[in-house]
Amino acid sequence: MKEFFIINDVDRPDADHVVQKLNDKGECRYISQRLKHWGKMQLNEESIDMRDFGFDVDEIVETKVKAMMFTKQRKSKATYRDGSVREWQGDPVFSLLLTSGERS
Repeated sequence: MKEFFIINDVDRPDADHVVQKLNDKGECRYISQRLKHWGKMQLNEESIDMRDFGFDVDEIVETKVKAMMFTKQRKSKATYRDGSVREWQGDPVFSLLLTSGERS
């Protein structure tokens, strides 16, 4: 199962800042091509699963393109360190193209 997160409580919770978990070591990377220069990062205690923001995540496969569709179905249960609710700040429905292999 593919897993997606907002990596910390500094990144704005929106589609541009979604990271994909790459392995069991917790390495991850931004999906957005705009942020591809960040390379591999590490999930940490501040990382929030997209499901905690109320999203369902489905894979879309069309010919040679793989994408993930994110659909907000529930209220956010994601919180900041102080316990206040962290709301999603982007579109409630969006898709992100997945790339294979390493980014340059």
